[in-house]
Amino acid sequence: MAPPSASDPSDYFGNGTAQTVTVIVTPGMTGYDIGRALQSASVVKSAKAYDDAANRDQRSADIRAGSYILHAHMSAAAALNAIVTQTPAPAP
Repeated sequence: MAPPSASDPSDYFGNGTAQTVTVIVTPGMTGYDIGRALQSASVVKSAKAYDDAANRDQRSADIRAGSYILHAHMSAAAALNAIVTQTPAPAP
């Protein structure tokens, strides 16, 4: 499956806005659970878009529990990349 394009209504495009958002990943969360948390925080447009991106990227298996700083309105692929390249802070 190809990554979403700028015209895909189910996903945002790019690295998001200047607004930062903190998202908590807890132990045992699935890709879809993380996607729902990201959607709820306005990071990604849909949990499904994030879950699809996570299923295409093996690095998603290494996501650790903790607190992540992300941007609002990121593409699902950009959000996933930001998560897998960050060292999470301990969740409050």
